Amino acid sequence: MINVSTKTLSTPDPQNLRLIWIVVAVFAVQIAVWVAWITFAAKHKVTEVPLTTARGAYGIRRN
Repeated sequence: MINVSTKTLSTPDPQNLRLIWIVVAVFAVQIAVWVAWITFAAKHKVTEVPLTTARGAYGIRRN
């Protein structure tokens, strides 16, 4: 047999509710920052920088 508690659901503590809203707000701000970053990066392409020079890596000449 299942034991069902007769305890009623109460409203959460105001501090817990405030903490939940802070977490939700921080999450929303984080998403907004990522969207802004990706949008900015998509509009401003970065040119590639070669990892080695024409002479070879670290200036070592190859024979």
